[in-house]
Amino acid sequence: MVDLSEMAGLSLEASLSLFIVVLAVKLYKCKLSTISSCFGDKLHIETSNPGASSTPMDGVINQL
Repeated sequence: MVDLSEMAGLSLEASLSLFIVVLAVKLYKCKLSTISSCFGDKLHIETSNPGASSTPMDGVINQL
C-alpha cells in the first residue's frame, strides 16, 4: 500500500515537473530583442529572436 505522505510527495513532484515543462515552452515561444553597447558606443550589438509560432508539442496536444 502507498503511504499518504508518499503519494503527496509524488503528486508535488509531478506538478513541479509539469510547471517546468510549461515554463520551458513559454520561454521557447517568447519573442526577444536586445541591444547592447560597449566601449563608449564603439561596439554596438543587436540581437533578436523571432519567436516560435508552433512547438514540437503542438502536434501531441492536438491529438489529445
